[in-house]
Amino acid sequence: MKMKKAIFLPVLHALAVGVLLGVFTTLAEARPGPCAEDVEKLCGEVSKNDFRALAFCMKNQIDKISPACKVYREERRTQRKVLLTACEQDIKTYCPGIQKKPLATCLKTHRVELSEPCIQAIVNLKPPKRRF
Repeated sequence: MKMKKAIFLPVLHALAVGVLLGVFTTLAEARPGPCAEDVEKLCGEVSKNDFRALAFCMKNQIDKISPACKVYREERRTQRKVLLTACEQDIKTYCPGIQKKPLATCLKTHRVELSEPCIQAIVNLKPPKRRF
C-alpha cells in the first residue's frame, strides 16, 4: 500500500499543477470562449497573443461587454480567489513575492511539498476556455 501511495501522490501533484498551469495557458492554445465576440468587436485592433493589452482593452470596455463574458470573467476571478486562499501558506512558504504565471511555475517546482488543501483547489479548477 505504501508503494502505491508513494507513486500516486507525485502523479497527483503533477496532474494538479498541470491543471493550475492550464489557467495560464496562452490565448493561441486555448479554445474559443464566451468573450470572443466581445474582443473582436471591442478590441479587434489588439493582437490576440498580447494578453496584457487585451485585458487592458477589455477592462476599459467593461460596461460594453456581453453578460456571458461578464459571468465568465467573474467565474475565473472566483476560481483564482479560491486557489489563492487554499494555497496561501504554500505560496508564502515556497513562492514568496511571486505573482501570476511565475507563481504557477513556482508551485509546479514545489508540487511534491504542496499541502492537501492546495492540491485539492488545483484539482478542482475548471480548465480555462479561450476567453478571447
